[in-house]
Amino acid sequence: MKIRIFLLLLFCGILIYCSPKLDNQKALEVVKAAFQLSETDKAEVQGISQESNKLMLVKFKINEIQINSKMRRYDKGWQLDEIQDDTGMWLPASNIASVYYQFGVGKKYFFSQATELIKQSFQFIDNSQFDILGISKETKETFLVKFNLKSAVDFYEAQISARMRRYDKGWQFDEIQNKSGMWSPASEFIKSFQSAETIKKTESVKFNIIMKDMEYIASGIKKYISKNGVPPPLGENYTSGHVDNIKNYLVPEYLSDIPERDGFIGYENGAGCIQWHGISENSKTDFILKGNTELTMEALFRKGLGFFESWRYNPKDPEAGFIKISNLDEYKKITAVLFNGRWIRAPKFR
Repeated sequence: MKIRIFLLLLFCGILIYCSPKLDNQKALEVVKAAFQLSETDKAEVQGISQESNKLMLVKFKINEIQINSKMRRYDKGWQLDEIQDDTGMWLPASNIASVYYQFGVGKKYFFSQATELIKQSFQFIDNSQFDILGISKETKETFLVKFNLKSAVDFYEAQISARMRRYDKGWQFDEIQNKSGMWSPASEFIKSFQSAETIKKTESVKFNIIMKDMEYIASGIKKYISKNGVPPPLGENYTSGHVDNIKNYLVPEYLSDIPERDGFIGYENGAGCIQWHGISENSKTDFILKGNTELTMEALFRKGLGFFESWRYNPKDPEAGFIKISNLDEYKKITAVLFNGRWIRAPKFR
């Protein structure tokens, strides 16, 4: 009897000794090797259960992405045998483990991290101001992020390449490639971008102010025409002039005042309307208002800007004169034009 008990205990001991041993630390080592993880990656084994004598079901996370896998013990040790995809199917790990990091597990995580980093770095409110084109692993520590950066004011796009690295405090951009292909510190590029955006917003605010002023003045001229049949006269021998020339006709009966010192530069009526911008037909009730935040009328004639822009008014497509701003200098060259109270020349930010 004692011999039988001894043999039974010996048999159980052999089973325990020979049974596969896989703890969290060993499983973690297998995961790191299979997925080629770097020191910046966060991997955590969440559970291990036995499926058969040499096959274990291992649940783990890589960078907050949940993964189910099967690990098998071979002569050389434990290896990742299968990985469960998003549809629940089990796929051979030998074929996908090395690329699954970039195109499966890592893609979701790093796209979300890059999205938040771009919003934080460039002070964007939402995702509509940029598009992430791709993320690739460049070195063990860095990832290359390519994205289109859209100006909040001017609606232009610029393709950006940036190197992203994780530090103790979180992900940061290390370097950003400029238009000439040179890599520079990301902080310098971001500071320059934010400064330019501030200037653009300031310019756009100026333009919005003058355009609202012009719309206000146009509303007074329309009221004057409704009562008198023609626009207010500019004075003897005038076909164009400053709004000073019509102020007495509009204030205070039609307007409480005229905002004449915000860059507003010109007003025309009648025959004067056909002199600029290719307007070929006119009547006694036609009128034009022109304005610019930077240039005076004298400067326009001297520099050949504003009145002498090459565009022509197209009555079939009145918005053909709208301009998509691409650089700051264009704000100073555009003459905003209202023809009979309708915009025919203006920046495209409105």
